[in-house]
Amino acid sequence: MTSRRPPPAIRGAYLRDNYAVLDRLGADVAAHVNARLDGEVLRGLAAARADAWEPVELDVALTDALFAELGERGLRRANREVFLAAIEGPLLKPMFAGLRRMLGITPLALLRLAPRLWNTIYRGCGDLSLEQHEGRHAIVLDGVPPALLASPPYFLGVSGVIDACFVLTRRTGTVDVEVDAEARRVRWRVHWE
Repeated sequence: MTSRRPPPAIRGAYLRDNYAVLDRLGADVAAHVNARLDGEVLRGLAAARADAWEPVELDVALTDALFAELGERGLRRANREVFLAAIEGPLLKPMFAGLRRMLGITPLALLRLAPRLWNTIYRGCGDLSLEQHEGRHAIVLDGVPPALLASPPYFLGVSGVIDACFVLTRRTGTVDVEVDAEARRVRWRVHWE
């Protein structure tokens, strides 16, 4: 008997936070983004339960619509804002409180926490790890499911979440993303000063 991976899913609480960012972007942007979403996605977003695992395809559709309206910079900014708010919420706050007490907030400490954060927010969406080599750092996602690979903007949105580590640490840095669809791998190269 072989074990099956669960279908790709996202925590309902985080999905709801992602959708709620529309409220902060203004009525015009929200109307344009909502107009890009089909009825089934809109119903799924509205019905998402905070304590449930929801289909990641809902978040992919939302991300694609945000990207179409806001471009890369706007999508990254929106995802950064969602993440910065989420670390004060019930899903992620305990992890960040522990990190602050034990290690302090540094870019490297945040990158080391990334696999645990990924597993808290996502299920069946690949295995995240941190690579470190000669002062270079990369977050690597292996086994990326087709639902995510179908959306290159999704990985730009994740770059915005990684950008949050620079805000939290008051550092300047860059995040570059490389998608290898054939290998089902995404690598975010992270550099800071």
